[in-house]
Amino acid sequence: MFTLLYFFTCSNAQHFVACPVVFAKTQYYKGTDGNLTYDTIYAAHEKIDIPFYKQHFNCSYHLPETFTDTRFKDTTISVWNNDDLKKDFQNHWLYAYTYNGLSQLVNYSYSGCIICNNMAYNYSVQYDKEGRVQSITSNLNGNDRFRFYYNSKNEVSEVDCYAGTTLTTQIVMLK
Repeated sequence: MFTLLYFFTCSNAQHFVACPVVFAKTQYYKGTDGNLTYDTIYAAHEKIDIPFYKQHFNCSYHLPETFTDTRFKDTTISVWNNDDLKKDFQNHWLYAYTYNGLSQLVNYSYSGCIICNNMAYNYSVQYDKEGRVQSITSNLNGNDRFRFYYNSKNEVSEVDCYAGTTLTTQIVMLK
């Protein structure tokens, strides 16, 4: 019975996880070959995309949940953290999102709150010819960079995190 159930749920050809998926995560430290760990995620009906990696691997807390929004084209929107507070940078902070003509997010930033210990960030998003997020690069220090690779099912199959030109973390979907 278990074998039949496993085959039924894992043979689903959709882009959603319906069976255990194994990931290899390597963290590289200065002067080492890296620390390799394996993680099996039992996530039913989750799309393996950038938010999936953010949730399951703490892949940069500031990555946005979505990279397209059809309400916005060739525009920048600004969102205050709390609409009830006075809109100034000494009392609270601002998020800004810039979209291109295809409604793709091309830049996102956060004004920061040094007193709150929340550092500012500003990232540019680059897309491949299929319109998928290819990389995200910090505009503030140029050090933080994320590179995404996709499989034939259009799932994110690998995430590489860089500090400058140095690969610091690599997460690869093995199945």
